[in-house]
Amino acid sequence: MLVSDNAGWHVGTNLITPHPPTSLPINFRNKFQLPNSVNGLFAQVVDSPRLSGTRWYMLASPDVAPVFEVVFLNGVQEPFIDQMNTWTIDGVEMKVRLDYGVGAVDYRGAITNAGA
Repeated sequence: MLVSDNAGWHVGTNLITPHPPTSLPINFRNKFQLPNSVNGLFAQVVDSPRLSGTRWYMLASPDVAPVFEVVFLNGVQEPFIDQMNTWTIDGVEMKVRLDYGVGAVDYRGAITNAGA
């Protein structure tokens, strides 16, 4: 999996293209295209607005080298749902809770790069 903010690149299936100026003619913009040497290398690309800049992270498949582990309290993976009828509102109040934790297992399945 590749996690990036995807700020400087269009990732397609056959080409990786730096953002060319759109005012240029089509044949000139095509000269900026490079063959995609990593086509099919990543099973999933995650683009997150929470990341800024050009830093990216690469994580191995959890089957090969797990990096994070998600555990649930007493093994219960379904959310706990509670509801209450009240006199203060004309309806039902609901509370939903999911008890889980996330921890780092091993650093060898992840790398990061500062980007360009």
